[in-house]
Amino acid sequence: MRERFRFLRHWTFKRKLMVFSLLISTVPVIMLGIVSAYLSGKSIQEETDRNHQIILRQVQRQIDNILVGLDTLSLQLANDPVIARSMERGISMEELETLEATLEMLESVRLYRSYNGSISNLSLIYEKYGQVYSSQHGVLKLPDFPYAELLKTEMGNTAGSFIIPPNTYAGQNEYLIMRPVSSDKSVRPIGRVVLHIKLSLIYEAFHSADLGADRELLAIDGEGRIAISSNPEEIGTRLPQTSDLYRYWKHPTASLYRLNGEEHHLSLQQSSYNHWAYIAVTPLKETTAKSDQIRFLTGVIVCCIILLWMLIALLGSRKLYRPIHMLFARLSVGDRGKGDLKLLGDYIDNIVHNNTRLQDRWNEQLPNLKDNALLKLLRGDMSEREYDAIADPYSISLEGTCFYVCVLKIDDPIVYRRSFQAKDRTLVTYAFTRLVEEISREMESCEVVVPVPGQVVILLGAYEEGGDPRERMVELCDMIRCKVSGHFNVSITAAVSEGIPSIADIPHAYEQALQLLRNRPLLGHGITLTSESVEHPASVHEYTQSFIQSQKAIVASITNHQVELAGEYFINMTDEASRYFVTFESMIGMLVFLLGDIEEAIRRKGYELSAWLEDDLYRSLYAARDLHEAKDWFVGRLFPVIQQRLRQTAAGEASGSDKRHMLIEQVIAYIHEHFEKDLSLQQIADHFGCSSFQLSRLFKEYKQINFVEYLIRYRMEKAKEWLVHTDQSIKEITERLRYTTTQNFSRVFKQITGMPPGNYRSMHRNN
Repeated sequence: MRERFRFLRHWTFKRKLMVFSLLISTVPVIMLGIVSAYLSGKSIQEETDRNHQIILRQVQRQIDNILVGLDTLSLQLANDPVIARSMERGISMEELETLEATLEMLESVRLYRSYNGSISNLSLIYEKYGQVYSSQHGVLKLPDFPYAELLKTEMGNTAGSFIIPPNTYAGQNEYLIMRPVSSDKSVRPIGRVVLHIKLSLIYEAFHSADLGADRELLAIDGEGRIAISSNPEEIGTRLPQTSDLYRYWKHPTASLYRLNGEEHHLSLQQSSYNHWAYIAVTPLKETTAKSDQIRFLTGVIVCCIILLWMLIALLGSRKLYRPIHMLFARLSVGDRGKGDLKLLGDYIDNIVHNNTRLQDRWNEQLPNLKDNALLKLLRGDMSEREYDAIADPYSISLEGTCFYVCVLKIDDPIVYRRSFQAKDRTLVTYAFTRLVEEISREMESCEVVVPVPGQVVILLGAYEEGGDPRERMVELCDMIRCKVSGHFNVSITAAVSEGIPSIADIPHAYEQALQLLRNRPLLGHGITLTSESVEHPASVHEYTQSFIQSQKAIVASITNHQVELAGEYFINMTDEASRYFVTFESMIGMLVFLLGDIEEAIRRKGYELSAWLEDDLYRSLYAARDLHEAKDWFVGRLFPVIQQRLRQTAAGEASGSDKRHMLIEQVIAYIHEHFEKDLSLQQIADHFGCSSFQLSRLFKEYKQINFVEYLIRYRMEKAKEWLVHTDQSIKEITERLRYTTTQNFSRVFKQITGMPPGNYRSMHRNN
């Protein structure tokens, strides 16, 4: 099926449009013409059939009325006692009683004939005496009766009256109605009454129906004889069993039959009185003459409409194709041999594809653009006018008469790093941010951004008419802290700024929230800080200053390998805590910060404090039930281990210099070998079995450049080499050097060399 219409694929849209316009304009007209002609012809045919049925019904009723009257007359004659007595005695002039019966019979016949003028002759058959009385011929011997052969044939019929059409027997030119006459003294009929009916009587009733010049009307009796016909020669003849008319008389189903080589339309009306079938035979050309005229006129009208629509379709298709032609003239879309609309479709598909790709890339970068815009807003690098320009494109919704900044920060980042590996920390940070966003959706105008790892900032816009927004913000922060603690087992502290009147003041609110977070060592972790909650006595502020000085002295002493001095500073610091009424929870927070600073100082030396102690640092600290146990852990457990390890490392540092230099050389060789893969400082540190901090410090010490900058510069050197000496595309070089997009690669390349990759290749190849 598809092979037949394959040629349509090579048609131009202009040709298809023209053909379609012709079809859409002409086919409905043709279909309407055919249907209207069919319906009109069918309605005319049905009307003709209905008229035929009406006429046949009228003829049938008239003939039936005539035959019923004659049959009633024959019944009266057969039941007349005078006629019955005459048939019992016979016709004779000799016996007085017989003569009286004969005279009475003659009088009765005269009276019956005078009452009914439908009969032309009346015959009485005296079967017992072989006599016949005829009102026309008088008294005859039975053999001399004109219809003696009929009497011999029909003598055995005793079932009542029956009609014999003309021409049934030789010399019969009239209708005969015969009825037997019975007697009480005999079982067999004693005679018969024969009514001779005038042909004019039947013909007048039969021809009263005007069917037309070429139409015929037939009446067929129950034996298949033509009882009445428009053609007198057919009356009395039997229908041939092979004829179509005989089959129609037997089974009147279809209405069209071929008679004498011509199609005829037949209509039939069955008489319930004598079961005669009245059939109207009409040539088909006469029944369809009017419908043919209607079809012809309909065809002429349809042809005229088709010609008109063809002209409209030709002009309209050219008019409709004009915009496409103008579009082709304006666009350079190549050869039209493939099909103009197909070519235009490919061109549009290409545009849509490019737009979709751009939209997808825009959607991919939209979160980053939004985060960058919010970070600029926090840092004060964006004016209110700039914010209004990017708010809708970046889907930033901050509306209201006052604005608040809430900072959520992990209380102990060191414990957090110890609890989760690098990959897990990324997932937890992402889940933490998504959780904050999900909970913050309860606020109508709210945005979430992550300025630094471990810190989430919520920006809230609100209207003061709807209640105190700050209370709702504090409730939201409390809910977030509970959710985060329950899901990730991580303690966070929230700080809520004061309300600000405009978006331009958001940096000040952010700075205020950060200032509130600096009170965590005094007020403890896992709380929500506001400006009201950080109003402390002057003694607490005084102890805070003392704690900071002691903390710096302890870290400096450990850095200078004076651990015993650090222990003395620590004892003095904890003794002062009881004097200033600092709570144990606040003191634990400050000791955690101190432990973090000590761990960082040890890490700068290239070691990990957690590797020196068998137990977990922060878990051991948090296990302390009071300040005395915490003090014992620092003085009795932590400081002795640090002192012992520092003495051992001091002795081995002299011999370890060569090993560190060899390690850096191996790292550089590893970079040169695997620079086409995704490399990170942590990955290389894990490969060589050292910490990332130690590796970063040694790399910077020996190469005077950090790891990331060295990797970027080495990759750019390889990029310059490939651009000059190979035919690799910039996209291929981007993928080999593990950059996500060519834009990122080109930006870094331009920062290193001062020109884009394409210009660099052109300049060096021309030289």
